[in-house]
Amino acid sequence: MSRIRAVWLGLLLFAPAIASAEVVRVEIESREVILDGRSFGVIGPYEKIVGVIYFAFDPDNPYNARIVDLALAPRNADGRVEAWANFTVLRPVNPVPGGGVALIEVSNRGGKASLRYLNRASAGGFDPTDPEHFGDGLLMRLGLTVIWVGWQWDVPLQEGRLRLHVPVAVGEEGEPIVGMVRADWTVDRPTQVLDLAHRNHVAYPVYGPDGPRVVLTERDGRMAERRIVPRSQWRFARIEGDGVVTDPTRIYMESGFTPGKIYELVYPSKDPRVVGLGPAAIRDVISYAKYDPSSPFPVDYGIAIGISQTGRFLRHYTYQGFNTDEQGRKALDGLMIHTAGAGRGSFNHRFAQPSRDAHRYSAFFYPTDIFPFTSRTQTDWQTGRTDGLFAHAFNEEDLPKIFYTNTGYEYWGRAAALIHTSVDGESDIELYPNERIYHLASGQHFVGRYPPPDNSRLADSGAYRGNPLDFLVTMRALLVRMMEWVKEDAAPPPSAYPTIAGLSHHRRRNARATRRGQLPRSSGRRVPGRRTRGLPRRLRTALVERGHCRHRTAGPRNPLPQAGLPGRRAGQRAGRPAFRGDPRAAGHLRALESADRLSRRDRRAGRLHRHLHPTGKDRSRSTGRRRSAPKHRGALRQQGSVHGSGDAGGAVTGRTASSVGRRLRRSCGASVEPLGLAP
Repeated sequence: MSRIRAVWLGLLLFAPAIASAEVVRVEIESREVILDGRSFGVIGPYEKIVGVIYFAFDPDNPYNARIVDLALAPRNADGRVEAWANFTVLRPVNPVPGGGVALIEVSNRGGKASLRYLNRASAGGFDPTDPEHFGDGLLMRLGLTVIWVGWQWDVPLQEGRLRLHVPVAVGEEGEPIVGMVRADWTVDRPTQVLDLAHRNHVAYPVYGPDGPRVVLTERDGRMAERRIVPRSQWRFARIEGDGVVTDPTRIYMESGFTPGKIYELVYPSKDPRVVGLGPAAIRDVISYAKYDPSSPFPVDYGIAIGISQTGRFLRHYTYQGFNTDEQGRKALDGLMIHTAGAGRGSFNHRFAQPSRDAHRYSAFFYPTDIFPFTSRTQTDWQTGRTDGLFAHAFNEEDLPKIFYTNTGYEYWGRAAALIHTSVDGESDIELYPNERIYHLASGQHFVGRYPPPDNSRLADSGAYRGNPLDFLVTMRALLVRMMEWVKEDAAPPPSAYPTIAGLSHHRRRNARATRRGQLPRSSGRRVPGRRTRGLPRRLRTALVERGHCRHRTAGPRNPLPQAGLPGRRAGQRAGRPAFRGDPRAAGHLRALESADRLSRRDRRAGRLHRHLHPTGKDRSRSTGRRRSAPKHRGALRQQGSVHGSGDAGGAVTGRTASSVGRRLRRSCGASVEPLGLAP
């Protein structure tokens, strides 16, 4: 790799014309100072530049060799492949002392999110103009040059979205290229029309709609058997006005597609786009800003941020070695990869659809959560393939500094643990010095609204959809740390994420059992039909509501604790993820832990119990000396209550805990282990 770099740099010394082979022209459509010249601290005012940027890519350049179908794209008179994109830049009017830093947001499906994520802006939009678009101005007060540029060819046809216009690949003789495309839908409401594209994007139209390779299937679940839908029941069309018209990008069924079913269409299409120019465009924009003195937004360093889809994009960008530009120079200095989990995506292959995300409930089986997962090279025990995210870098010196940030959702739904474990999940993998991983414990994929809207409340429940846990304050702090790491080589905080080494033997055993499809072991007894009579009322209510015990009207006991118990949040705050098969994954009741501990060393609780439930012998003694039962009952109520606002996560305290534990075991027929209290 180093040899290729040296040879190519040597050639550049004798071929200066090649230096202009990436960004060839920038057309500025508007340039204006924002917010009437408002000053952002010592940085001063900001300006907004809007325009179009033109690229020219050399198919013979070795640093472009991994762009799929680039050699099959039409070339201009200089032998280059052209593409162009719209862009928006926010930059300081005055030069930043110490060198400028660019924050290039790889836009998620053509939008702009960094101002809401990092500036705490109260409003979004495609054209940041008003004060509410800039929030508290953190990015501006840091002196960052914020860059947005189109990289995705098929974003929805909506004014203001960022888009990269790429050429169509053709055969060696100029004939059209035909290939197979797949689309799928999880139908959740009655409809007669389905769009072939994902999320209203631009679709690959069908080629030969009546051919035998066009197949529509339906199934009842993700892994369920597919059933072919007869062609007589559907066709390529859409509803327009009162009629139905032919449309090669939609399918129509007169009787309607059934809610609850998964439909999948496999069909031929033609004219694939050179989708891999998207990563190359990001590479070349930041190189242009860093190395070309004629750039209207010059900087010295570049940091990219990608959120969800574009976090996966940056993982793919790194994996395919795009961080070395056409002249062998380092493009981006730092990456902030947010909520990408272990995923990559459809960003550089023929007939790629970049929006497809292989979500758990839609867009199934697209190449997203695929090996390799870690930066270090591993061998996939299933396929025998050896690979790693850093394995294809042209030069190790060009690898950027990277922050990976993931919430709880990515650990459950995007295989995030695989970015720091072995492929089989049995051991931890050491990070490279240029990597940090931060687990935003208990967070969801994005910050939910607070207070939650009324329409997010679950029926017949006090719970709401969505989690308002605000992890954006952490993201803002990490941005500052990334700037310090890139500019001053100041080490950021150490990684904070769950590890295999941090698990007890019990948890590792149950995690392995879950991966094998088994329920975790339990040494405790479960006696169906027992009730919670005799337990403190608040503890009894909490247990019944969470399914740990059976009550007259509570129904059968759940075999595993529910994921909503507070102990899960406590475990995540300590940096431990929730493992699906582990009893402690769902949290625990401190009441039971206290009961098990105190029952072996505190015998006085038994005497208090006799005051509340006197035997005949106790009653006979009461005539000699009257016992203050009300006083003791008051002490019992005070010492044996579940502290907290009706939450089962509180602790049963005081000397009565052991009797509570004994009554709980009698009522639930279970030891402490099945509820997650095993050591």
